[in-house]
Amino acid sequence: MEALCNDVANGRKRKEQIMEPMITKMAECFSKVNDESHKLHTAVSRHFTKIGCNEANSILIRGNFSVCGKCSGRTSLKELRRGNATNNQRRNRQDASKTQIVHCSTCSLGLRLPKGNPSPMSKENQPNQPLLCPICNYQVLQIKQGNGYTGNGYHVCPHCFTNTPKDHGGSTTSGDFRCFNCTHPTCSLASGTSGGNVQIMSCPFCERGGTNGKITLRKNSRAHVLSCSNYITNGSRERCQFTIWLPKEASKISLPDDEENGGGSLVCNRCSTPTNPVRKLVFQWKPGSVPPDFDRHHVACVLCDSLLKNELNVSIPSLNLVQIQGRGTQWRGEDGGSRNGSNAGGRYRSMGRR
Repeated sequence: MEALCNDVANGRKRKEQIMEPMITKMAECFSKVNDESHKLHTAVSRHFTKIGCNEANSILIRGNFSVCGKCSGRTSLKELRRGNATNNQRRNRQDASKTQIVHCSTCSLGLRLPKGNPSPMSKENQPNQPLLCPICNYQVLQIKQGNGYTGNGYHVCPHCFTNTPKDHGGSTTSGDFRCFNCTHPTCSLASGTSGGNVQIMSCPFCERGGTNGKITLRKNSRAHVLSCSNYITNGSRERCQFTIWLPKEASKISLPDDEENGGGSLVCNRCSTPTNPVRKLVFQWKPGSVPPDFDRHHVACVLCDSLLKNELNVSIPSLNLVQIQGRGTQWRGEDGGSRNGSNAGGRYRSMGRR
């Protein structure tokens, strides 16, 4: 490959002449590695014990916990041991959270769970029927407060959490995939949006605190929102509270492509900087709910579009109206009263980007 590249550099061959055989050879190597991946698994298993397979590396919390998506058997909920520490030493540690897994003894497979107290989900109005993930058939879990988690709860598939489904909103570079990230069309818990892992802009709140949060597009039970994916660590992990609530009149909000944008720029030239591009969004309105002065499809930057602000009351959180305190971020409203970010009301002044 290096010799062929040198031929191109010296003008003896054209790029097109070497690309096809190189790609064909690389595809063959990739296919062979995939077909023989079990050999690496077998070799490693001779020297390392799989997590959750014995009492030396895990503690049983609850048997017959949830449904395994591979064999349809039952998994166990286990806690991973932390070295040789005793139970009293573990309890006395400042970080009270414990790493938990669901483990299937039939498949010899353990899957890491996020912080919180997990409980298996059943179908609505059918308490004896487990709610299964339509992607991998593992039973969906509800994560509640406790074990280092202080949020309002969410749902997660134990397999998709670390094996992110790239066809349904999963990132190619990281795990930690939850149901609110998912875009599967048939699952009622999947509230993710197309392009939901793409950064719309960097988070101004996190920039102030010296961290690198990114604002992404999400959809919850109430509406589409732009929110920060970062966590602020102040004794406990809490999500950054930067949130922009988007119009409920929109049936779909997504990232535009060149065709939707009429061939225009996909980033806002007015609000972007060389180091922080601000992406536009495309709004598709519900039937009968197209606001006055709007087209059926509206492509705009939420930070500076006057129609969104004036006609639909889209409010932008401002740094000068926010206090960052010991445990997370609080809004400081124009009336002087504080409120948490998810329930913040009223109108906010712009962030001063314009």
